[in-house]
Amino acid sequence: MPLLRILRPGLPDFTCPIHQRLELGRQDASEPGPFVLTGTADAPRLVIAAREDVAIGRRQLRIEVLNSGHVRFTNLNKSIPIGVDLGGAIAPGQTSTQSLPVVLLVGSLTIRIDSDPVATNEHFESLGHPTLAPGPILRTAAFEAGSLAMSLRAHDGGGLLQRLERLVQVLQIAASSPEFPTHIAEVTLEMVELDHAAVLLRADNNWKTVALAARNTADANDNWRWSRTLLDHVARSRTTSWRGPQELTGLSFSNISDVAAVVAAPILNAAGDVIGAIYGDRRTGLSGGASPLGPVDAQLIEILACGVANGFSRVDQERAALERRVQLERFVTPEIARQLEANPTALLSRDAEVTLLFCDIAGFSRILERLTPEVTFAWINDVMETLSACVQQHGGTLVDYVGDELIAMWGAPLPMEQHAISACRAAVDMLRHLEPLNERWAATLQDRVEIGIGINSGTVRVGNTGSQLKWKYGPLGSAVNIASRVQGATRHLRTQALITAATAELVGNVFPTRRVTQVRVKNIEQPLDLFELHGDPPAKWGELASEYKLALDEWERGQLTGAIRRLSQLVASFPDDGPSLVLLSRAIEVWSQGQTTYDPVWTLRSK
Repeated sequence: MPLLRILRPGLPDFTCPIHQRLELGRQDASEPGPFVLTGTADAPRLVIAAREDVAIGRRQLRIEVLNSGHVRFTNLNKSIPIGVDLGGAIAPGQTSTQSLPVVLLVGSLTIRIDSDPVATNEHFESLGHPTLAPGPILRTAAFEAGSLAMSLRAHDGGGLLQRLERLVQVLQIAASSPEFPTHIAEVTLEMVELDHAAVLLRADNNWKTVALAARNTADANDNWRWSRTLLDHVARSRTTSWRGPQELTGLSFSNISDVAAVVAAPILNAAGDVIGAIYGDRRTGLSGGASPLGPVDAQLIEILACGVANGFSRVDQERAALERRVQLERFVTPEIARQLEANPTALLSRDAEVTLLFCDIAGFSRILERLTPEVTFAWINDVMETLSACVQQHGGTLVDYVGDELIAMWGAPLPMEQHAISACRAAVDMLRHLEPLNERWAATLQDRVEIGIGINSGTVRVGNTGSQLKWKYGPLGSAVNIASRVQGATRHLRTQALITAATAELVGNVFPTRRVTQVRVKNIEQPLDLFELHGDPPAKWGELASEYKLALDEWERGQLTGAIRRLSQLVASFPDDGPSLVLLSRAIEVWSQGQTTYDPVWTLRSK
């Protein structure tokens, strides 16, 4: 049977069992004051606030015990949310099913529901509120601040001030330092005047001492033991707790009989799990005999525990941030990675104007037949690293590698004004790096590495194209498919780099380009105008581009004889020009078949 416990600073806790169902709310005109059960046996109701406490609704919360061992909470109010420990909330009118134990924040009250009344009924003194986890500040912080302020006013201000100054000093030590736990144990020993102080870590319900400080240094050895009973209570309740000399009976101390008082404060991670504790004891005959521990001592230790938790959390966050940065820098430039780290919302799904580049190794299967697996991996890694460096040098995002194909994008995750120009510069750079790459692998491959590049610009949807299990940032949309098909067209047109009309319009006259043909590609109905991209055009490029344009115009107007004559002259002058050879071949094929009319758009049957 779950047990409800209301923590009230400066007042005894209120507890009551929950049989099947219980409603909580503010006092009605006909009801007695707070913490009185009313209603009927079938519909019990607990008054938890006086009539003037408008921070709590008259019908605020319904608790229902489920057969699964879980508890269902329903916020009955229309405007007041209910806080859940670790920073969550149950919105007005909403329902939440939780496993126990759970802590709720209702108005100014902290309400804890436990599954085992026996476990919560141990005779420990506590600060009356759960210890805060790193992260969002809960309303229980107000309880801690108020209680601590009252304690400070009643305490020797001068001596306590010095202790607080020492506390601040130790919390400024980097939590990643190997000496951090030792410093925490030592300052705990000094501040609270303990005989032993330790930092313990918890994993799989087992406790391990990672730092120990002792007033008598000879006593800091393996014979020292902690109370498992107290630590397990702290782990269950997530509260700083202690026991005095008259209450130690029944604690498991591994045969240590001179313990006068013990105290422990939980160390939480960001999820609210207890991952450790700061623990201390006083012994008879050492620091004043049975000198009692009080709330101020416990609060100082809890502040230290919160500081340790924040330190550990900060280390985890920094480690995670570094891992994310390293991961991002594999796909984008370090500068973009830094901007994304500062603005992670840039990775959310959205529409974006981008330029996409697909790059494929020509004759990949033929080359593989001559290589061992070990050499294949070394070669493909060198090729992809060379091509990837060109992408990143020009501000691109590496989207994916698929076999021997590289996919890159400009304009996302961060907007880029000249994304088309940057993509074309990367393509030109790739082509310029082919010769050094071929020189490195000439003896091994006995062949040349050639690539085909297809580029297209347009609107795509960018975001996580993978799953929650395997995250992958990339684009989706017809513009992506077009870029892939354009890359495939490089093989048919015997050229190394092709761009679409959409990209050519954005590039303008920055690069030498020429329109080479119109094609229909697989699964895309609309014909595409394709332009050849050159970074280092061949000699007499102006003459070649001008004559080819005239030949293409004749071909598209149906002037077959004139197109063949002009293309024949071009091939004689430029025998290595792939587009001229291909267009001449198409024209001769149509002429040889005696066709008087023909479709000038070339339909590519394969990708």
